[in-house]
Amino acid sequence: MKLIPDDVAKYYQINSLKRGHEVFTSLIIYGGRILFLEDHIKRLLQGADFLFPQIGWNHKHQQVTEVVINSCAEMVGNFYLRVTIFDDSIHLEKKVLEQGIDHLKLAVAQKRKSLGLNPAFLKSSNYLDADLEILLAKSRHFDDVLFLDTSEMVTEASSSNIFIVTADNKILTPPSSSMVLEGILKKNLIDMLPEFGLKVEEECFSRSTLFAANEIWLTNSVRGIRFVTQLEEKTFQRSNSHFNLIIKSFGIYGELL
Repeated sequence: MKLIPDDVAKYYQINSLKRGHEVFTSLIIYGGRILFLEDHIKRLLQGADFLFPQIGWNHKHQQVTEVVINSCAEMVGNFYLRVTIFDDSIHLEKKVLEQGIDHLKLAVAQKRKSLGLNPAFLKSSNYLDADLEILLAKSRHFDDVLFLDTSEMVTEASSSNIFIVTADNKILTPPSSSMVLEGILKKNLIDMLPEFGLKVEEECFSRSTLFAANEIWLTNSVRGIRFVTQLEEKTFQRSNSHFNLIIKSFGIYGELL
C-alpha cells in the first residue's frame, strides 16, 4: 500500500484530471532524432485546443516544441516521451524504448464500437474497455484485440491503427473517425508507400474482407509496425510479404526515413 502525501494528492484534485480530461502524444527519440515531431505537436495542440479552448494552446506551438526538444537534449540512447496536456499544464514522461516484438497474435474484441463525439485527432487515455478486452484476449493466448463497429466494420486495435493487404493486392486502412485515431505512424506510412509503387486506400471494410486478407499490420508510434501472424484461427506468413519490404526502407518506427 502507498500513502499519497498532501503535496502529491493536490494534483489528483485538479478538475480536468478527475474528469479524465487530458490529451497526450507519445513520440520516439531514435538514434538522436525525434521522429515525426511536427506531426505529433500539431495533433497534440489540436486536441488540447479542443478540450481547453480557453487556454489558447493553438498559439503555443513554438513553446511546446521547444519544451519537447529541450527535454530530449541530454537523453542518450533510444527513448519514448509521453507529452500530456491538462488545462494549462504539460507533463513529460520519459522511458527507455525497449525493442519490442514486431509480430503478434490478434483477437476480435467482444465489445462493438459506436460513433461518438471524440474527433479523430483527440488522443486521450481512456483505455478501460481496451484493457478489459486485452485481459480476455490474453487468457486465450492472444496479444491484442481488434474492434469492430456495430455494423461489423473494422475500426482499430486497442492502441494501434490497422492496415490489410487484400486478396487482390490492395492496401486498405479505415479512415480516421471518432472510432479510429488519426495515427502519426499511419499517416507517414501512407505518405511513404507510393515510393514502392504501393498505394493505400483509406476506406471502410468489413469483417469478411479482413478475414480474407493476405496480410495484416498494426501501427503505433511507440510499438512501431507489427505483423499479425494470427487473427483468431487464421494464420499469416511473413515470407515474401509487403511488410518485409516496408521494414527494410521505413524501419520499425519510421527511423529510416
